[in-house]
Order: sequence, then C-alpha cells, then structure tokens
Amino acid sequence: MGDSPVDFPGQNATDFWGLRPLLIRDLTRSTVLPCADYGVSSFLPLSANTFKPLDRLNKSVARCVTGAFRTAALAALEKEAAMLPAQLRIERDAMNTVAYYLFLPSSHPIRPLLRNAIAVAPKSPKNASILHYVERIPGTRWPPSVPTRGQRLRKRKVPRTVGAEESPAMDFDETLGMEPIVPVYAAPWATPLPVTTIILPKEDALRALEVAMGDERRRDATWFTDGSLLEGCAGGAAVRVEGGVEKECIEVPLGDGQVCEGEMEGLFCATTKALRDKCHCVLCVADSQAALRGILSTKPRSGQFRAIRYDQLIRNAMLTTPHLTILNLWTPAHIGTDGNELADAAAKAATKCDPNPDNYVSLTSVCRHIHVSSLAEWDTRWKTVKTGKALRYLDRTPPSLIPSPLYSSSSLSRKASSWISQLRTGFTYLNADRYKSGFVDSPSCEACGALYETRAHYLLECPVWEPHRQPLHAACRDIGHFGPLHLSPLLTHPKLLTPVGKFIDATELFARPRPPPDSTL
Repeated sequence: MGDSPVDFPGQNATDFWGLRPLLIRDLTRSTVLPCADYGVSSFLPLSANTFKPLDRLNKSVARCVTGAFRTAALAALEKEAAMLPAQLRIERDAMNTVAYYLFLPSSHPIRPLLRNAIAVAPKSPKNASILHYVERIPGTRWPPSVPTRGQRLRKRKVPRTVGAEESPAMDFDETLGMEPIVPVYAAPWATPLPVTTIILPKEDALRALEVAMGDERRRDATWFTDGSLLEGCAGGAAVRVEGGVEKECIEVPLGDGQVCEGEMEGLFCATTKALRDKCHCVLCVADSQAALRGILSTKPRSGQFRAIRYDQLIRNAMLTTPHLTILNLWTPAHIGTDGNELADAAAKAATKCDPNPDNYVSLTSVCRHIHVSSLAEWDTRWKTVKTGKALRYLDRTPPSLIPSPLYSSSSLSRKASSWISQLRTGFTYLNADRYKSGFVDSPSCEACGALYETRAHYLLECPVWEPHRQPLHAACRDIGHFGPLHLSPLLTHPKLLTPVGKFIDATELFARPRPPPDSTL
C-alpha cells in the first residue's frame, strides 16, 4: 500500500485486475476516497489547482474501473466511471455538513458562528470559510435582510454589492426554515402510546383490512391516507370512508418534499380530525410502511418533528379519552381498494395546490437538492470542458452517478469492457491513436491499407473485418435500428455492447503482439 490514500490506486493499479468494475468502484469509494478527502473541506474555499492531487486520484480510480489508458481525458474517465469530480465532491460534502449545522440546538457553540456567516459577508473573498457555503445550500428560505446569495463565496477582485433590503440590525430566522431536530425527545420509560401498527404480508393485510373495517366501533373513524409526488411537488391526503363512500377529505400540499412526508401528514391529519370528533376507536389505513413506522419514531432524523407532533397530539387526547385506541394498518397500494384509490387521487390533487409558506424545509429535501445541484454543475462542466470530445461525440447523456451497463453486464468479460471503454474514450490500440502518442510511425490500417485506422474505420468501414460485422447488423435489427451501422449506438446501447465485445474478440486486433501504447496498463 502507498504512503497516502492519494498514492494508493496509482501504485497498486494492477492489484485490482480480476475484480469486477463495480466492485472496484465501490471498494475505492468506501475506503480510498474518504481517507483522501478527510479534512479537505475544513480549508474551503480552495482554488481549482488545489484539487489536482485529488484529480489524479480520481483518474487512477477511474482507470482501474474502466480499463482505459492514462492518456484518456480526466473528464471522460470520471463520466465513464460515474465518479463526481473531486472539487464537486468536496463542496457537496461541505454543503451537506453545513445543512446539518442548521438544525443544531441554539445552545450549540457553532450556532453563533453560523449565524454570523449568514448575517455578514466577508469584505475579502479570501476570508471566507466552510460556513459560508450556507449560501449555496438550495431549497432553504433565504432571509431578505441579510446579504444576498453569492456575496460570501465570490471570486477574487469581485466587489461586494449591498442589496436594497439588507438590514444588519433586523432579526432573521437563522435556521433558514429548516425542520427542527432534537437529540432527545422522550425518556425510554415514557408511557407507550395506545397505537397499534399492523404490517402483514399482502394477502393477510387484505383480510386484516376487511376485518378492521367490519368493526362497528370504527365505522365513523375509518380513514385512508396517502402521499404523492408530481413534478417535484409533494402532497398528502386523508379520506374518511364510510360504506365505501367518501365522507370527508383533507388535502395537505407540501410543495418541495417527499412522498413519505405526504404519507405522514395524511396520518397526522386523519388522527387529528378523528380526535376532534371525539372518536374513541380510530382506524388509519396507509400503503406506506415507512410512514407507519416513521410516525411513531421520535429518534433524531429528518421528519422527527412530525412524529413529535403526533406523539403530543395523542398524549393530550389521552387526558380526556383514557380508553382511546388507534389502529394503523398497512394495505397494498393500487390493487383496487376504494378508500386507497380515493386517498391517492386526493394526494395527487394536493400536489397542485399552493403549500403553506411556513412549512418546514426537510433535511431530506435539502440533501436531495444538493445532490441535484452537484449533478447539474457537473453537467455544465462536462459540456464546456475542452477535453473528452471523443466520448461527448458518442454519448449525449448528462453525467450520472449511476454506473453504465458496460461495467455491470454479466455477459461482458473484464477484457471486453476495457476494450469498449477505450473505444469510447478515444485512446485505443488502433494505429491512429498510437501514432498520436508516438508509438508507431504511421496511422494507417495494417489490415486494408487505409490512411487512418480510427475507431470509425475499425468498427464500420474496414473491409477485412466485414464478415465479423454480421452479428452487429443482426443485433441492430433486434433493437429496431436498420440501415448502416453508426458509432453512437454501437458503443452506447446496452444491448449492443456484448456483440461489439464479441466483434473485437473475433478480429483479434487488440490481442496482437503490438507494442502497448501505455506501458503502465
């Protein structure tokens, strides 16, 4: 092993051969990268040149995953290996860390520092710290009385601008609308709630629902709840059903949220309405097991405040209704249950309503926004970077952290996936690429004598390999692609990767005893 995590993949690249590409990626992401990234965010903001050692690490890891040559562009290798660039990875982790700071108790010693980072923009950009990344956290409610976003982490020699609504003396919400999360809410010996949650297998759950709805004591307090997420807007709903007919409907628009949050809001609203109606036996039916468990868990996590509200609601009701019993029952979704379908329709309608502007911003939603914004920044960089043109010509999809089927296919050997990766990134054993690196004196094709042995010539044009292209034509017809072959589908379509690998193996061009273009591979 190397002296530092940064040296690890470069010094031991050959130790990874024999492992599946995804296993290499998961291994390095869980062991090497956390060690290399440790403590870097403490020195943010940093210039792009500062991340060059981590960029070299990214390239070494990506080469181990893809099997590409070291002459391939870093941007292309990161996209191929589904690895976030080092700077974006460090800044994403920094924003996640600062987002967690926002819901710390007001007595925590870091809260005054965070408040100052929100209220005051440094006069010089070099005085900024990791806490100033609070202005980049998306999804939060930024107060108008403080300096606007972009005034803390601005570039060098960019002057500070003062907004028209800035008022340093005015008080503001230093949590930026984030949900409260308390370390400890109730003692372990607290009296349990009179709530029974039943989660059974599908068939048993349907029978349990039939029995529960047949109980006359719950006739006036049978509620179906659901949550929905449409076009980025979440909503929850609760529908009271009596005799298969909708009697009451409560819609809760959440705006930017998650499906589970809508489910929990539906459970809370249904229980609240039932207790206001002085019902002693309440039945709440939901199709989300996570919501049924989460509404009773007051552990410190995202959504804890809903569980605390639910707990306080029931404990207050127990003071006047000592014989209160609540049954929360899980039922499968979308199987034709009348109440469930009514609640689903109401939840979808709630997503189109305007949410309460005072709703808390959930930590889960903020972390999702940070992830999405990091991917958007990565996509912008990928489109504007000057390197990686060979891959960008083939693959027009935006960068993603989901690995390509090329590295997860069980029908492709490690050698074949490496060959295809080399063709995608633009540096191969073909003479046109070897000529650029100075390994051969001519870029011509040794098989047919063409002037340039490029990947297009090799895969599409060279007459010597035409007999081996018949399986490629057949595979293209199977996916509905007729006519002449094209590079982009051949090297990107998941169903064509295996035929391409067999074509490369059949030609034996990459297996010839040529001097390797990359002595370290």
